[in-house]
Amino acid sequence: RLWAAGVTVRAYDPVAQREAQRLFGEREELVLCSSAHEALEGADALAIVTEWPEFRSPDLQAMRAALLEAVERLVSLASVAESQPVVADPRQGDLRLLLAERDAARTPREAVVHVPRHLSTSSVVALARNAEEFALHLRRPMPQPPTMAARAGTAFHTWVEQHYANAAIVDILDLPGSADEDPAPDTDIDRMKAHF
Repeated sequence: RLWAAGVTVRAYDPVAQREAQRLFGEREELVLCSSAHEALEGADALAIVTEWPEFRSPDLQAMRAALLEAVERLVSLASVAESQPVVADPRQGDLRLLLAERDAARTPREAVVHVPRHLSTSSVVALARNAEEFALHLRRPMPQPPTMAARAGTAFHTWVEQHYANAAIVDILDLPGSADEDPAPDTDIDRMKAHF
């Protein structure tokens, strides 16, 4: 498809160069390069489609610099296309969209995080303690390690449910970690019950 669209492919593979040469033969639109850096010279785009070790930690700064030159070429082509009436290029619309997307990605914007209508007590405390960290956790939740305080809180909530004769949604023995040691006696569940 790339060749049908008139694209010249510059390719490099540390092992399969000879096989590629055998499969595709000599073609003007295929340039087999001797290094990854050489393949980037004059490139408008990059695709890494191999898993050889040398590609697992590429020189991203060099790649970025090479591709920034491509962006500058594209910008100059777009400005020329705007100033001169030329034969319509079907790629022109795509070029404009790509440049607009790049500009939008560079524009800093504030992320909006919607707070749920129902928050647990722990969530309210976390929100009051650090709203920015709370918002980040809402956007990208990460699992938290179990704590003894959480186990004590679960035991207390179970007692509250039993106190009001409500059936628990989840049996405390079904919870992860229920086979672990019980909370230490200094968790003061009896004192929590009394204060409640």
